[in-house]
Amino acid sequence: MEQSWTGLPVSAAFVPFLDRLVNRVAADESWIVPASPGEVVALPPTTAGVLAPAGLGPMTVPGDGRITVPMARGVYFLRGARADTVGALEVNHDFRESRLEPAGEAAIRAALGEDAMVLNARGLDRELFRGARRADLIGPLLVSALVLAVVELVLAAAGSRPGRKA
Repeated sequence: MEQSWTGLPVSAAFVPFLDRLVNRVAADESWIVPASPGEVVALPPTTAGVLAPAGLGPMTVPGDGRITVPMARGVYFLRGARADTVGALEVNHDFRESRLEPAGEAAIRAALGEDAMVLNARGLDRELFRGARRADLIGPLLVSALVLAVVELVLAAAGSRPGRKA
């Protein structure tokens, strides 16, 4: 911890470092409890309360040690009986929201209802592009643009002939 060896003692990371050192290494009582909003979780046995964000009072922990996780995301510190920090409750969105795998037909119907129409790739193409042949106007629009360009050229050339008297 010499200042010539590291800048840690004079940096903003020093206090969190000391907190981790004292709580995790020396006391060996620090816990991290990951949870999703609204989930019911069991807290460590040494937890007497949960410190809420500013403006809200501390939440008390019932005798069974289970609480309903707040809906607001963030880190809630767990307070021990002697008012020391014994861990943290990390509230994040459900981890399943980040999984990028296709859902099965049963999961889709369970989420959207039995009337949901589940299509494979071929059926999706058929539904998306069913009317594409009737709606293709590229050819007629290009021909119309060409005709208008020729008419404009003829009118512009007729109006600029030398020797024409008005």
